[in-house]
Amino acid sequence: MESSEGNYLMVIDREGNILYANQLLNELLCTTSGITSNNFSINNYLDASGYFTLQQILTTNQPDSPSSFVDLKLKNGSIHNINWQINGLKIDGSSHLKYLCIGKDIEQEISETNAHETEKKNPGIKIKQDKQAVTSVSPGEELKKLNERLHYFSGLTSDAIWEWNTMTGEMFRNKALLNMIGFQPEKVQDLNWWFNRIHPNDRREVQKKIDHVFANKETYWYSDYQFKYADGIYRKVSDKGFVVYENNIPVRMIGSIQNISEISQLEKLLQQEKEMHKIKIAETILEVQEKERNYLGQELHDNVNQILSSAKLYLDQLKLKKAEEKIIIDKVSEFMKTAIGEIRRLSHQLVPTSLRTENLIESIENVIDDVRIINTFNARFTYNNADMIELLCEEKKMALFRIVQEQICNIVKHSNATNIRINLRVEHAGIILYIYDDGLGFDTGKVNYGIGLNNIFARVKLFKGSADLASSPGKGCSLTVLMPLV
Repeated sequence: MESSEGNYLMVIDREGNILYANQLLNELLCTTSGITSNNFSINNYLDASGYFTLQQILTTNQPDSPSSFVDLKLKNGSIHNINWQINGLKIDGSSHLKYLCIGKDIEQEISETNAHETEKKNPGIKIKQDKQAVTSVSPGEELKKLNERLHYFSGLTSDAIWEWNTMTGEMFRNKALLNMIGFQPEKVQDLNWWFNRIHPNDRREVQKKIDHVFANKETYWYSDYQFKYADGIYRKVSDKGFVVYENNIPVRMIGSIQNISEISQLEKLLQQEKEMHKIKIAETILEVQEKERNYLGQELHDNVNQILSSAKLYLDQLKLKKAEEKIIIDKVSEFMKTAIGEIRRLSHQLVPTSLRTENLIESIENVIDDVRIINTFNARFTYNNADMIELLCEEKKMALFRIVQEQICNIVKHSNATNIRINLRVEHAGIILYIYDDGLGFDTGKVNYGIGLNNIFARVKLFKGSADLASSPGKGCSLTVLMPLV
């Protein structure tokens, strides 16, 4: 896990107690190698400033946070400026965090760099540097030691831990990881084996993220993807880790994997609940609007209209001798007649009589007739399969009727159109309502939708349909609505 070039490595808890230290760090602190007791704390080797800096990092660093980097002065009789890379990890499955810290001696690195530059400028001069004595071991022995430490450390945690030696291609996966995916150690192979078990839809994205981390010399990597377990089922996992570099070359990746399939499923259920809640709210709003329309329509027809009709009746009974007075009475009577007609028309729009008898096509034709009378539009309504259209549920027919009303109202108010085309047809995909006008048009990306258009989209969504509004300046406007038949 640590660099063979001389990185310090330790695992500490939030209080700074050292749970594990590698040989190089133990030699620096003049302690025995291996796991240490709780009374052995890194805080004993820090000055006040270093202590408070470290505590701040340990308080804020989480397992899913990027690595923290800090320069700390370590005292053991002499002072060593060490740059620490600190990563939070969950240990023993508890909520208490532990921290994996990888350190590099800053002064030694600077000294080595200066010596290297001097030797480059003066090939005949060799600079001898003072280093701590390190027992010489073969590369194979060093790798064995590193893997032994990794095995020990992975045994401390219930997390699914993995390590990838990017130089040799070797992979290590701890027991918790193998248990999670359901494989025995002898069945688990190299990195290609792992990649081949990533879902094809995710594989390319995972590779892109790894390439990006290496190319940009980043230290933290993560990806959520679907992985094929031993039982053949793909499950969602969250894979994250950090990269160890030597001379700007990635030599190891160390990380952990968490099964988040249940979390992912819960998130989907929560999203579905939110959508259902939105639909319920829209349904309630439209239901209240419909009740209000019915109430206003009935009041206009049964109350206000009757009052006006009675007033006109009494007015017609007046017998006036003067011709001028008769002209005035006739004018008032005509206005009242017009008002009665307008109120009747409005009440029929609010409470369409034909829909109460479950006739959608007739209701739309009545709307078209009203448009032709009041305005100079050339309006045309076509449809197919009338019998199947009339078999739609009453709520869906009412929604389609209201959509026609809303869009016709928008056309009358804003379009300055000459022609209006309405088509209602039954197709294999569902029932399709198409409304077109050749008016001014507008930029759909710049216009704020009003109550009418918002109501249209809300009604369509209520029945799990779709609506497409297409328009541009000078090109008119078209609305296409698709709803399922059942």
